[in-house]
Amino acid sequence: MKRIFLGTLFCFILSVGMYHLGVFHFIWDYVSTLYTIVGIVFSVGMSLIISVSTIEVKNREAKKEIRHKMSYVTNSYILSFALASILFILLDMRGNALPEHQPKTVELFRYVVFWKSDFLVLSLGFYVLSYIGNFMAIQDMNREIEDIIDKECQSKHS
Repeated sequence: MKRIFLGTLFCFILSVGMYHLGVFHFIWDYVSTLYTIVGIVFSVGMSLIISVSTIEVKNREAKKEIRHKMSYVTNSYILSFALASILFILLDMRGNALPEHQPKTVELFRYVVFWKSDFLVLSLGFYVLSYIGNFMAIQDMNREIEDIIDKECQSKHS
């Protein structure tokens, strides 16, 4: 969970730096596209988590450890998607007025200014990368379950 908050904070700091450097900024089309990708990847990831089953694992300690890991990955998915959705809703105010009348930047303090689209693109991109890491964790859990089941079957036949 810390990784998600630290990653979001890093994206915020990076977007403030991008504003002050004035090198470039992302357009709103990227925000909508990335939010759609985040939603799809979240859905796929949650369906993979739901499909993980420990029913064949008899070792209680191993089952408990796997369930703990599954809970961590599930919470990570839900937290990052909730954060992505909240940020998207708060910063994408185009539905309330014509886009040309909406401010494109946010100024929190005198020097803490950032482009909304930059912060959202960086954050949403970070969440997609986080989801990829979670996909790998799910794959590792499935392998761990297979190994435990194999070990249990071998000990029965010995």
